[in-house]
Amino acid sequence: MEDTLYISNETFKVDWSIHEDWLEWVNDILIPAINESSNTQWVQLVKLLDLDEGDGPTYALQTGLASKSDYNRFAEIEMPPLMQGAHSRWGQRFLGFRTLMEVVKQRQSRK
Repeated sequence: MEDTLYISNETFKVDWSIHEDWLEWVNDILIPAINESSNTQWVQLVKLLDLDEGDGPTYALQTGLASKSDYNRFAEIEMPPLMQGAHSRWGQRFLGFRTLMEVVKQRQSRK
């Protein structure tokens, strides 16, 4: 993470009816595709806690990028076909939005 200057954060609200299938797609298709990108440095999926899960769980897919141009290529060229396939498969049963964050300071633990 030491060279990461930007983090793309894609937040997803997933309907319970597709949850298992969607999570399998993220782990088997989406994360490997992001890992293969020359524009990304790392990727992690986290589950948001302390939220109402009545309609389904909420996840954030976070991707580290070294530059704004890496982010632009990733967000404008690589992600749209992947997300289009997911929307074709599940429609509105999952919702997502992306935010871009700039790393201001980071410190590695000495553990």
